[in-house]
Amino acid sequence: MLLNSLGRVLVASGLVAVTSFMASTAAFADTKAAPITITGTVDSTLAITAKNPTSFVIERDHPTGWDVKLSGADLTFGTNMPRGLTVTVPSGLKLRSVDGGADIPFIVGLGSSGSTTAGVYLTNTYNTGVATSPTTAYDLYINYSSAPTQGFGVYKSDITFTATDNY
Repeated sequence: MLLNSLGRVLVASGLVAVTSFMASTAAFADTKAAPITITGTVDSTLAITAKNPTSFVIERDHPTGWDVKLSGADLTFGTNMPRGLTVTVPSGLKLRSVDGGADIPFIVGLGSSGSTTAGVYLTNTYNTGVATSPTTAYDLYINYSSAPTQGFGVYKSDITFTATDNY
């Protein structure tokens, strides 16, 4: 009987030891994490369009500082970039005579749609600084000076507007 009791005590203490051992190993179980990075892209909405103006009269002896609105012309640009966009035009723009007269240098101006004067001149670049709707339209102006003896004839110029996102 003593042996039987002793056997039971040993079995019971063995169970306690095994249970304690198993509990302590669970407390020291290793944990691993597997982080992932997801990336998505939103495309730029950069857009620019220009509409050709109707013909206009170049006045002789036109003083400096007067804006001439180019009827029917407008420039539309915009982007979703938080820093906006930059619009550039070539420097040294000139109305060139088709008939051999002297060139007339000019600069391009932009005015809000329906304005009567340019609010900003594009001597080379215009930076919006903030995102603008791709449908924001601007009236186009030129600012030039002509001589009192400006030659008779037709003058023309091509202006290339380039829009670039500001990163």
